[in-house]
Amino acid sequence: LGHIEAISYLNYLANSYGLDTIELGNTLAVACEASERGLIQDSIKWGDADVLVELVRKIAYREGDLGDVLAEGGASAAEKFGAPEISMSVKRLSIPAYDPRGLKGMGLTYATSNRGACHLRAYAVSSEVLGIPYKSDPLAYEGKVDLVIALERLFAVIDSLTICKFSGFALTKEDYAALYSSMTGIEASPDDLDKIGERIWTQERYFNQLHGFARKDDNLPNRFFEEASSKGEVYDRGTFERMLDEYYEKHGYSSDGTVPEETLRSLGIID
Repeated sequence: LGHIEAISYLNYLANSYGLDTIELGNTLAVACEASERGLIQDSIKWGDADVLVELVRKIAYREGDLGDVLAEGGASAAEKFGAPEISMSVKRLSIPAYDPRGLKGMGLTYATSNRGACHLRAYAVSSEVLGIPYKSDPLAYEGKVDLVIALERLFAVIDSLTICKFSGFALTKEDYAALYSSMTGIEASPDDLDKIGERIWTQERYFNQLHGFARKDDNLPNRFFEEASSKGEVYDRGTFERMLDEYYEKHGYSSDGTVPEETLRSLGIID
């Protein structure tokens, strides 16, 4: 969909209906591709604003068989259409604006995020595009594991402080340590925040582990590995797997992505 007026109106409708714009956009894309492949009888063409506007209404009210199926989100709809590969999602959460083929750090962020393909668990875009806290090459794999882990820890703390993550464009870790100390009455250094963030992140991961999550769930849609972007980029699968190995090692996780008891005890998550 290339018309800004139509995009703005669809955003307006999503907000009016109480629908998440990221998941909705991906769900509409699933419907378009399913129609294009002949997986559904409905004619839903890419860029047809009138059809998409009506489809959003049907999703909001779960109207008809198609509206009811799409109301469950892109991953669920793609499965029901018999083509789970057309859902661009991780852990059943659809990806947001950033294509991991062009932002290698965001690819690792999506794959390892505890809640699925979320850009706000480790906003690697800040470094890869905006140069905050430092500029990194968006197409480079090197150094992205350290970047993602550092952001995971910091963002876990910022969430706990109930502060907007975008404050990180102006505040430093020293600032957050001072805020933490003032809010809790417990003196904390920037290094202390790293430990707190690591404990939060690992506790979330352990919760997922208790529900069957492991390395198999830290993945990206095959399309990003197999189909090149308009600029010819793919996400190299071998490099991705090596990054996962490094990521697990630096977190103190097992190679299968699970958290060993030793790590849980060292962080005070279990006795």
